[in-house]
Amino acid sequence: MTRKSLGTTLGILLCLASPALADSITITSSSVASTTLNPSSDSISLDAGSAILSGPGSVIFQTGNIYGGDSEIPDQLVSFFLYDTVTINGVSQVLTILGQDNVTTTADLITLSANPLQFGDLLFTLDSSSYTIDAIGQNIPVNLSGTVTTAPTPEPGTLSLLATGVIGSASFVLRRRKQLLGL
Repeated sequence: MTRKSLGTTLGILLCLASPALADSITITSSSVASTTLNPSSDSISLDAGSAILSGPGSVIFQTGNIYGGDSEIPDQLVSFFLYDTVTINGVSQVLTILGQDNVTTTADLITLSANPLQFGDLLFTLDSSSYTIDAIGQNIPVNLSGTVTTAPTPEPGTLSLLATGVIGSASFVLRRRKQLLGL
Protein backbone atom coordinates (compact mmCIF):
# COMPACT_ATOMS: atom_id res chain seq x y z
CA MET A 1 0.00 0.00 0.00
CA THR A 2 1.51 3.32 -1.05
CA ARG A 3 1.46 6.48 1.02
CA LYS A 4 -0.90 8.10 -1.45
CA SER A 5 -3.46 5.29 -1.24
CA LEU A 6 -3.09 5.23 2.57
CA GLY A 7 -3.77 9.00 2.69
CA THR A 8 -6.78 8.64 0.38
CA THR A 9 -8.19 5.83 2.53
CA LEU A 10 -7.75 7.90 5.72
CA GLY A 11 -9.42 10.90 4.07
CA ILE A 12 -12.43 8.82 3.06
CA LEU A 13 -12.70 7.35 6.57
CA LEU A 14 -12.61 10.80 8.18
CA CYS A 15 -15.36 12.05 5.86
CA LEU A 16 -17.52 9.08 6.78
CA ALA A 17 -16.87 9.70 10.48
CA SER A 18 -18.68 13.06 10.62
CA PRO A 19 -21.45 12.99 13.25
CA ALA A 20 -25.01 12.53 12.01
CA LEU A 21 -27.83 14.84 13.05
CA ALA A 22 -30.40 13.35 15.44
CA ASP A 23 -33.77 12.44 13.95
CA SER A 24 -36.98 13.45 15.70
CA ILE A 25 -38.75 10.84 17.82
CA THR A 26 -42.56 10.72 17.85
CA ILE A 27 -44.27 9.12 20.86
CA THR A 28 -48.01 8.45 21.09
CA SER A 29 -50.01 6.61 23.75
CA SER A 30 -53.52 5.24 23.87
CA SER A 31 -56.10 6.21 26.46
CA VAL A 32 -56.72 4.01 29.49
CA ALA A 33 -60.37 4.01 30.52
CA SER A 34 -61.19 4.86 34.12
CA THR A 35 -60.17 1.88 36.22
CA THR A 36 -61.39 1.45 39.80
CA LEU A 37 -58.73 0.00 42.07
CA ASN A 38 -60.77 -2.41 44.17
CA PRO A 39 -61.07 -2.70 47.10
CA SER A 40 -59.56 0.77 47.67
CA SER A 41 -62.25 2.54 45.59
CA ASP A 42 -59.62 4.94 44.17
CA SER A 43 -59.66 5.19 40.37
CA ILE A 44 -57.24 6.20 37.64
CA SER A 45 -57.72 7.21 34.00
CA LEU A 46 -55.21 8.22 31.35
CA ASP A 47 -55.88 10.31 28.25
CA ALA A 48 -54.39 9.55 24.85
CA GLY A 49 -51.27 11.61 24.36
CA SER A 50 -48.46 12.43 21.99
CA ALA A 51 -45.10 14.15 22.07
CA ILE A 52 -42.21 14.83 19.70
CA LEU A 53 -38.59 14.82 20.83
CA SER A 54 -35.79 16.30 18.73
CA GLY A 55 -33.59 13.40 19.90
CA PRO A 56 -33.19 11.11 22.89
CA GLY A 57 -34.37 12.62 26.20
CA SER A 58 -37.24 12.88 28.69
CA VAL A 59 -40.78 13.95 27.91
CA ILE A 60 -44.28 14.01 29.43
CA PHE A 61 -46.17 11.80 27.01
CA GLN A 62 -49.49 11.22 28.77
CA THR A 63 -51.78 12.93 31.28
CA GLY A 64 -54.78 11.79 33.27
CA ASN A 65 -56.42 11.82 36.71
CA ILE A 66 -56.52 9.83 39.92
CA TYR A 67 -59.71 10.09 41.93
CA GLY A 68 -59.76 9.41 45.68
CA GLY A 69 -62.56 7.03 46.56
CA ASP A 70 -63.89 5.96 49.98
CA SER A 71 -62.89 2.37 50.63
CA GLU A 72 -63.85 2.43 54.34
CA ILE A 73 -61.08 -0.19 54.79
CA PRO A 74 -57.86 1.54 55.90
CA ASP A 75 -54.38 0.04 55.94
CA GLN A 76 -54.42 -2.02 52.78
CA LEU A 77 -52.03 -2.38 49.86
CA VAL A 78 -53.73 -2.84 46.49
CA SER A 79 -51.59 -3.94 43.52
CA PHE A 80 -52.85 -3.32 39.99
CA PHE A 81 -51.84 -3.27 36.31
CA LEU A 82 -52.69 -0.83 33.55
CA TYR A 83 -52.09 -1.65 29.89
CA ASP A 84 -51.17 1.25 27.62
CA THR A 85 -50.24 1.05 23.93
CA VAL A 86 -47.15 3.17 23.27
CA THR A 87 -46.01 3.91 19.72
CA ILE A 88 -42.57 5.28 18.92
CA ASN A 89 -41.81 6.22 15.30
CA GLY A 90 -44.59 3.96 14.02
CA VAL A 91 -43.73 0.87 16.10
CA SER A 92 -46.34 -0.06 18.76
CA GLN A 93 -45.94 -2.07 21.95
CA VAL A 94 -48.01 -2.61 25.07
CA LEU A 95 -46.59 -0.89 28.14
CA THR A 96 -47.58 -2.76 31.30
CA ILE A 97 -47.76 -0.22 34.10
CA LEU A 98 -47.31 -1.75 37.53
CA GLY A 99 -49.09 0.12 40.30
CA GLN A 100 -49.67 0.02 44.02
CA ASP A 101 -52.30 1.85 46.03
CA ASN A 102 -51.22 2.12 49.67
CA VAL A 103 -54.43 3.01 51.54
CA THR A 104 -54.07 4.55 55.01
CA THR A 105 -56.34 6.49 57.37
CA THR A 106 -54.60 9.79 56.54
CA ALA A 107 -53.70 9.59 52.83
CA ASP A 108 -53.45 7.13 49.96
CA LEU A 109 -50.18 6.81 48.06
CA ILE A 110 -50.33 5.52 44.48
CA THR A 111 -47.06 4.57 42.76
CA LEU A 112 -46.61 3.74 39.07
CA SER A 113 -43.66 2.05 37.32
CA ALA A 114 -42.96 -0.16 34.28
CA ASN A 115 -40.25 -2.24 32.67
CA PRO A 116 -38.41 -0.61 29.73
CA LEU A 117 -39.51 -1.30 26.14
CA GLN A 118 -37.13 -1.69 23.16
CA PHE A 119 -38.18 0.00 19.90
CA GLY A 120 -35.44 -0.95 17.42
CA ASP A 121 -32.40 1.05 18.48
CA LEU A 122 -34.45 3.13 20.96
CA LEU A 123 -35.13 2.19 24.59
CA PHE A 124 -38.20 3.69 26.31
CA THR A 125 -38.31 3.81 30.11
CA LEU A 126 -41.33 5.03 32.09
CA ASP A 127 -40.18 7.34 34.88
CA SER A 128 -41.50 6.02 38.22
CA SER A 129 -43.99 8.36 39.85
CA SER A 130 -45.98 8.68 43.07
CA TYR A 131 -49.24 10.50 43.80
CA THR A 132 -50.76 11.28 47.21
CA ILE A 133 -54.53 11.50 47.74
CA ASP A 134 -55.28 13.51 50.89
CA ALA A 135 -59.11 13.56 50.76
CA ILE A 136 -62.03 11.52 49.52
CA GLY A 137 -63.33 12.94 46.24
CA GLN A 138 -60.02 14.62 45.43
CA ASN A 139 -58.85 14.60 41.80
CA ILE A 140 -55.08 14.45 41.35
CA PRO A 141 -53.59 15.24 37.91
CA VAL A 142 -51.28 12.55 36.51
CA ASN A 143 -48.34 13.38 34.25
CA LEU A 144 -46.60 10.28 32.95
CA SER A 145 -43.12 10.96 31.70
CA GLY A 146 -40.65 8.70 30.00
CA THR A 147 -37.07 8.71 28.88
CA VAL A 148 -35.93 7.65 25.41
CA THR A 149 -32.31 6.57 24.99
CA THR A 150 -30.43 4.99 22.13
CA ALA A 151 -28.59 1.70 22.20
CA PRO A 152 -24.87 2.27 22.65
CA THR A 153 -23.03 2.26 19.33
CA PRO A 154 -19.41 3.08 18.64
CA GLU A 155 -18.73 6.67 17.64
CA PRO A 156 -17.59 7.17 14.05
CA GLY A 157 -14.25 8.49 15.35
CA THR A 158 -13.68 5.20 17.16
CA LEU A 159 -14.41 3.27 13.98
CA SER A 160 -11.94 5.49 12.06
CA LEU A 161 -9.27 4.87 14.65
CA LEU A 162 -9.88 1.12 14.44
CA ALA A 163 -9.71 1.19 10.62
CA THR A 164 -6.49 3.21 10.73
CA GLY A 165 -4.95 0.62 13.08
CA VAL A 166 -5.97 -2.25 10.82
CA ILE A 167 -4.58 -0.51 7.71
CA GLY A 168 -1.34 0.34 9.51
CA SER A 169 -0.94 -3.24 10.77
CA ALA A 170 -1.63 -4.64 7.30
CA SER A 171 0.96 -2.37 5.67
CA PHE A 172 3.52 -3.34 8.34
CA VAL A 173 2.90 -7.06 7.72
CA LEU A 174 3.19 -6.61 3.94
CA ARG A 175 6.43 -4.62 4.25
CA ARG A 176 7.88 -7.19 6.65
CA ARG A 177 6.88 -10.02 4.31
CA LYS A 178 8.61 -8.31 1.36
CA GLN A 179 11.80 -7.90 3.41
CA LEU A 180 11.82 -11.58 4.41
CA LEU A 181 11.26 -12.72 0.83
CA GLY A 182 13.98 -10.35 -0.43
CA LEU A 183 11.73 -8.52 -2.84
